[in-house]
Formats: sequence, C-alpha cells, structure tokens
Amino acid sequence: MQTLIAMTIIILLLTISPVEAKSKYTATTSGAFLKLDVGARAAAMGGAGGALVNDPGCVYYNPAGLAGLGTFSLASSHVEWFQDIKQEHLGISKRLKVGFEEEARDLGVAACNLDFLHMNKIKGTYIIGESNWQKSDEFTASGYLAMLTYACYFSPGALFGVNLKVIKEKIEKEDAMAVAFDLGVLYRARIKNLTAGVALQNMGSKMKFMEKGGEKAALPLNLKGSMGYALLNKELLLLVDINKPLDSELHVRAGTEYWLTPWLGLRAGYKSDADTGSGFGGGLGIKLKRQGEEKTSIYKFDYAFVPCGEVGDSHRASMAVEF
Repeated sequence: MQTLIAMTIIILLLTISPVEAKSKYTATTSGAFLKLDVGARAAAMGGAGGALVNDPGCVYYNPAGLAGLGTFSLASSHVEWFQDIKQEHLGISKRLKVGFEEEARDLGVAACNLDFLHMNKIKGTYIIGESNWQKSDEFTASGYLAMLTYACYFSPGALFGVNLKVIKEKIEKEDAMAVAFDLGVLYRARIKNLTAGVALQNMGSKMKFMEKGGEKAALPLNLKGSMGYALLNKELLLLVDINKPLDSELHVRAGTEYWLTPWLGLRAGYKSDADTGSGFGGGLGIKLKRQGEEKTSIYKFDYAFVPCGEVGDSHRASMAVEF
C-alpha cells in the first residue's frame, strides 16, 4: 500500500509540473472562489482539512475522506465574508448498499454538493487612457459550483475519492463555465491514529469570459499533501496540509481540535498564505447524539471566526445531521 501511495504522489507531481511552468504566479487563474474554505470546522483549523475522515465537508479538501461516512448526512453552511460577500452551501451524502441488512454489500459513498458565492452591487469604473477614469453603472459578481462525489475503501486502511465539478462564474453580463475533477487518496498508517494522504484539486478545462478578445484562464490547480494525528483517546486532533497551487508559492495550513466534553470542541488554526490578517483563526463545535431504537442520529453545529485585518472579518456557521 505504501508503494501505491508513493506512485500516486509521483503521478500527480508529473501532472502538475508542466502545467505550473506556464503560469508564474498570482492572478493567473480563474475560479478563485474554489480556494475558499466552505465548512466551518476546517476553516477554524486554518483550512487544514485534507486528512479529515467521516466529515461531509472533507470533499472540499480530499474527497477520499468521505468513504468513512456513516449511512446518511445532510449538511449546510453560511459564510459572511468582509465587504458583504456571502457564500451558501448545501450537501447530501449517502452510503450505497446492495442487498438486505447484514448481508448488504457496501459500494461506497456518493454525495452531491451545491455552492453559491454572491455579493452586493458595486460601483463600476471605466479606465480611459493611462490615468483617466470615469464611473459606470453598478454591477455584481457571483460563482456557482455543483459537485458530485464518489468515495470508497479499496483496502481496509486505504480510501479513494473523486469529485466531478461544474463551475460557473458571472461578472456583470459576462459568464464562463468549466468542468473539473479532484482525485484523492488517504491511508491509515501503521502508526496508530495517524492518517496521511494526497489530493489533486481542480484539474479541468479553462474559463473564458469574452467570446471575442477574451483569453482563457486555467482553474486554480492545487496539489495537497495532508497528515492527521489523533491523541488522548481521539479527543485531540492535529492536522497539517501542505499545498502547492498553480498560481502561488507552496504554503502550509495547520490546525488543532480538542473536545473538552463529548459535546463541545474548541478549534484553532493558521494558514501561511493569508493575504490579509495574521493567518490565525478559531472556532468551536457542538455535537449532540440521539440514540434511537434502530439507529443513532448525530447533530452538529460548527462556527469559525477568521480575522482578515483591515478589510474585515469572516464568520462561518455550519450545520449537519448524520444517521
């Protein structure tokens, strides 16, 4: 299995390297909203979600983690960004089985997620020549993402996942679409409670806004290596993600989660690539279990606060129910 993981990493590196050479660096990709954290749990831990397992929000970091999900999950989140930018998310995940009761054959987990980024209208500006400008009409911008996910175990300690994405961006009257996919693997190492993995994100077609004169721009391709380690009877979780994006330098995201009680957890994290603010953030999680006659229901509420310096702060709230 170690050989399989190593071969996967090498293949992904060979895939990303020639594409990366064509783009040095920032502001050379489209679909920038794909870089944003969605769920509050990972966002509170600096965006280090690549080694999360059994969390519906893991599909945005490494889809392989979804293979550890229970029977069914319904999740939603709302993000209040600075400058009145907002993001909405709704996702549903279901374990697939063929057969009846104990003899049912497990076929893995399938999921569908929808995301919508929107903002209030802003005043436009026309640039005339090199230094002159004049005001124009108000306009707005938005981003849309529809994502289908499949994840499964391909051995007792190894997980595999794939995302298929349909992406749309709209700026004033212009819009563009693209199709992309993510690939991810996770491996539960021989060291107890240690999980490691790799994911290739946003590999797909380019976006072009203007039919005449417009240039195609690649999506924000990213290679991610992740590691997670649980301590203290799994009450303490340490996570690290190392990312190499197409349009910027290598950066690190790290976070921690500690459950003070079975129902209350505290989180903190840091991202080295923060454009504004210190890069630190935090949050909390509430988890309630309801034991039924035939199954247990788990209700989750997560909150994340990430200060972004002079431009403002961001607040995220996520809710999920799992069966």
